[in-house]
Amino acid sequence: MNIKRIFSHISIPKKQEVLRAVKSFSRTRKTVFLVVACIFFVSGISLFSQTLIQPFEQEVPAQGGIHKEGIIGTPRFVNPVLSLSTADKDVESLIFSGLTRKTREGSIILDLAEDFSVSADNLIYTFTIDDNARFQDGEKVTVDDIVFTIQQIQNPEIKSPKRVSWEGIKVEKIDEKTVRFVLSQPFISFLENTSVGILPSYLWNTVPNEEFSFSPLNIEPIGAGKYKVKDITKSKGGAVNSYLLKASRYYSGEKPFIRKIKLYFYEKEENAIKAFRGNDIHALAGISPQSLSSLSKKTTVYTATLNRMFGLFFNQKDNAITSDIKIRQAINLALDREQIIQEALVGFGQAIESPLQTTIETTNIKNSFTANKEKSVSILEQEGWAMNSQGVRQKGNIELSIKLTTAKIPDLEAVAEVIQKELRDIGIKIIIESHETNDLNQYVIRPRNFEMLLFGQIINQEGDIFAFWHSSQTSDPGLNITSYQNKTVDKTLEEIIQTFDINKRAVLYSNFENQFLKDIPALFIYSPQLIYVVRGTIHNVELSPITNSSQRLLDMQEWYTETNHTIPFLSK
Repeated sequence: MNIKRIFSHISIPKKQEVLRAVKSFSRTRKTVFLVVACIFFVSGISLFSQTLIQPFEQEVPAQGGIHKEGIIGTPRFVNPVLSLSTADKDVESLIFSGLTRKTREGSIILDLAEDFSVSADNLIYTFTIDDNARFQDGEKVTVDDIVFTIQQIQNPEIKSPKRVSWEGIKVEKIDEKTVRFVLSQPFISFLENTSVGILPSYLWNTVPNEEFSFSPLNIEPIGAGKYKVKDITKSKGGAVNSYLLKASRYYSGEKPFIRKIKLYFYEKEENAIKAFRGNDIHALAGISPQSLSSLSKKTTVYTATLNRMFGLFFNQKDNAITSDIKIRQAINLALDREQIIQEALVGFGQAIESPLQTTIETTNIKNSFTANKEKSVSILEQEGWAMNSQGVRQKGNIELSIKLTTAKIPDLEAVAEVIQKELRDIGIKIIIESHETNDLNQYVIRPRNFEMLLFGQIINQEGDIFAFWHSSQTSDPGLNITSYQNKTVDKTLEEIIQTFDINKRAVLYSNFENQFLKDIPALFIYSPQLIYVVRGTIHNVELSPITNSSQRLLDMQEWYTETNHTIPFLSK
């Protein structure tokens, strides 16, 4: 067959010939012709896109969408001055902004401030407020708001958990844009302090001190952060069930891609898990490792070891048994930390023994502790604690029995049960008592109403070590809940927070750690791993080292659910 000869007899019709042919068509034929022509045109465009354009297209984040997050716990103080619980801090991190903010990489960058300077002696920090900084109701952020917030933190009547970090610091208004902080002594973590969220003073300055913690503004907050409260649902008792947050048009920083966030609060983990499995929420943080097996295979699981250190805190003030150093030594030697992590946490944890987080630079923490039950038993027997017929040690008429108090959280209750079993092996009777988290803080920790407490410390900054262990912090709202007092340790802690030289600070940390491990006011067992489960199309989630679970939301403005397609060389 001669293909060339065949095509030589084919000619393309001219435009006039096509128009005359179409005009000669009946109405039906014209309709069919137009439909066929449209199909060919659309197919051609599609083919052109697929072959020439699509290979160069890139998917990019787009603004829009809604993210539904589940939180275990109920917020009471969505207020940077008072926030204490995880639920409080989760909401606070989205609604409030400070002069600076932390990134997920751990660095400090400017937020409401546009510039700052530090004096050569590290005693004066001066900040200039960004002209575009606004609260979510449109009011401008002023120096008066900065001064008011810090003074409320420092006010002893308010009992702010952050007060210790601001002691000895004077805040001054220089002009309408400039605020100055004058320190009485150098403080290595001060710059991190300035990430504290700022309150709108024009709303809060009429609230008396005695009513500060009861103000409706604690659960109907207005800040200068990425998101504002659009709607709140509450239970009949007034507890917050959910927040609907909307991206604030006034936020002066990087605008978030996700436009709306719905936060749902659950008293119990099992209720939150049920909501996640039912697709009522897209993400859930802080669930127990045991719950993972009940989730769908389509779930994405993110994990990160937290700078939260869990262990046993001993009340040495009001209890003869827990104030006995020999009993504390025996308990310390009896606990197999790795076994506790495997049994109670399904391996999701890191064994520790030091009061210092392993991420503090300049420390040489080895966490190489090995349990020794034989030595533990030997100590108890030398002290006259003999085993009775019930398998509990006894000295005279006193039974070696300790009440172990913890939060009503699956992880902690599971750890408490393993500790109970391990101490039963050496003849110590442990009675477990669990409380809801808010009740534990209010009625157990703050009044120091416990014998032995299974709890965790969050090390946000190096200055926190001072707050947890200095003798000046033994009374509420101080955080030295064991009432630990040691003059040598006090002096070391005071030097640590004033020492900027890394090598000198390393020596001080080592001195503190050695003395602490001799005194055992608390014994540390593990740092947990945050388990964050996500489903759906949430992109750009990262948990690279974070101090606490609320910091998973630090860079939420970079998360996205919606996308667009663009051709890079055409979009420039």
